Amino acid sequence: MSELHPAADLHPALLMIRSKLPNPQLPFVLLVVNTLRPGTLADFAPARDVAARESRKEPGCLQYDFSHDPANPDRLVLYERWKNFDALVNHFSLPHTKAVLEAGDRLAAMPTTLDVLIPLEPVFK
Repeated sequence: MSELHPAADLHPALLMIRSKLPNPQLPFVLLVVNTLRPGTLADFAPARDVAARESRKEPGCLQYDFSHDPANPDRLVLYERWKNFDALVNHFSLPHTKAVLEAGDRLAAMPTTLDVLIPLEPVFK
């Protein structure tokens, strides 16, 4: 970890993400899949909507989009693009992020999956 982000201060997801980034100063993508318990999508919607709206305003957020599986509407996919790891660390400190993480954990039918991806083309934002 860097002096800016001691491991003891980071959320467990951030530790995992950082371990997969070859260069934390470069852009990266997160693909997050969360399957909610049947019938809880409406309960998740307020936190999801606020997180999407507010995250897109963050200076290091390049993209933040929720989608769902048409064959299984309780299966949500979040596609996130970040300018760098510092931007994501800041994101995790914000109230809307904490709220959506709590709601997702509370309503989940199974553990969330998280993939860290590196863009093959430059990011122009």
